[in-house]
Amino acid sequence: PKAPPVSIVKTHRKIRELAAEGNYELALEYAEQLLQRYPSHVETMRTKGSLLLRMGDREAALKAYQKAQEIEPDRRVEEQIIKIEKSLSDEGAQ
Repeated sequence: PKAPPVSIVKTHRKIRELAAEGNYELALEYAEQLLQRYPSHVETMRTKGSLLLRMGDREAALKAYQKAQEIEPDRRVEEQIIKIEKSLSDEGAQ
């Protein structure tokens, strides 16, 4: 049996609600489910990056942002990548 269609719009609304409540783990699970279904959905990939960043996992956030850039480059995402890379390299230099 085919899985029921996943509504991107509804799922994104749910992710935003959960993130606003500070429930990043569950929001991330919803984003992951959406990406399993639509692996190249750039908005979801960017959302995943920002959730991971809020959760303090900068390396995973960096990977998500880089993947989003491969799908569809965005200047703000590029700036975010540079910021994360710099913070990670600053840490490594200590």
